[in-house]
Amino acid sequence: MAHRRQAEEEEEQGMAARRRPRLSRKLLAAAAAVAARKARASWAEWDDNVELDRTFFTLTTFMFAPYMRRLLLAAPRLMTWAEHAQNGGCLAMLASGVALIRFCPSAYRRHAPALRLAFVLYAFSFPVFSSLPAMEAFVGPAPSASTSPFLNLLVDGYRLWMGTRNALVGLAPLVARSPLRVALPLQAAGLLRISTAGFCRTSVLRHASMQGRIERFHSWMAALPNAFGTPVAHHLVPHTAEGRCQAALLAVTAVLSFLLPLVLLAPLAGKRRGRQAGTATPHDTPLAPLVDSKCN
Repeated sequence: MAHRRQAEEEEEQGMAARRRPRLSRKLLAAAAAVAARKARASWAEWDDNVELDRTFFTLTTFMFAPYMRRLLLAAPRLMTWAEHAQNGGCLAMLASGVALIRFCPSAYRRHAPALRLAFVLYAFSFPVFSSLPAMEAFVGPAPSASTSPFLNLLVDGYRLWMGTRNALVGLAPLVARSPLRVALPLQAAGLLRISTAGFCRTSVLRHASMQGRIERFHSWMAALPNAFGTPVAHHLVPHTAEGRCQAALLAVTAVLSFLLPLVLLAPLAGKRRGRQAGTATPHDTPLAPLVDSKCN
C-alpha cells in the first residue's frame, strides 16, 4: 500500500514537472503576444506614408553623398577613418532604405517606424556628428571669396547649414515622422549636441568677414523689439566674440532645426490621427496584405 502511494506521488510529481515547461511556454507566448500588441499600437501612431519615405530618404541621400565626398577629398588627414566610416554608415542606412522601399515595399512598411527611428538615433549618436575637423573640412578655413556678396552669403549659408549638422537635425523629424512626444526629445537632443560642439572655435567662424556678419545679425536682433514699441535690447548681446557667435548659431539652429521641423510635423500627426479615427491602418491588423511575398 505504501509502495503504491509512493508510486502515485512520484507519478504526480513527474506530471507536474512536465506541466511546468508547458506553463512557462504559455506564459512566455502570452507575454510576447501582449508586447506585440502594444508595439503595433505604438507603431500605429507613426506616419506610414511610404511615398513620403521614398522622397525624404532619396532627398537626404542626394544631400549627404556630396557632403561625404567633399570630406573624403578635402580631409583625408583631418579626419580619422573611423569618422569617415561613421558617415559611411549613415549614408548606407539611407541608401538601404531607398532600396528596401523600391524592391520590398511591404516588408519596409511593416518595419518602417523602427527603421526610421534607428536611422535618427544612429545619426544623432555617432561622435562625428559634432566633430570640429569634419565641420571645418566641409566649410573650409575661410568664407567664400566670390565677388558677389549675395552669392557669398548663399554659399557660406549652405556650407554652414551642412557643416554644423543643422541640415541633418532639421531633416531628421521629417524622415522619422514620429509622434510629437518622440520627436520633441529627439530634436532637443540633436539641438543640444550641435549647440555644445564648439563650432565657434573653428577658423571660418573666427574670420573677420564672418565676425562682421555675426555683428550685423546681433544688431538686427537687438533692434527687432523696437518694431513692437519696446526699447532696443543691445544689453542682451554677449560681450565676447565667441559668445556672440554661439548666441547667433543657437538662435538660427533653434528656429531652422528645432521649431520649423516640429511645426511642419504637426499637420502630419493630425492627419494620422484623423485616419486612425476613420479607418483601420495596416498596423491595426496582425499582418498587412503582402504584395511582394519574396520579401517575407
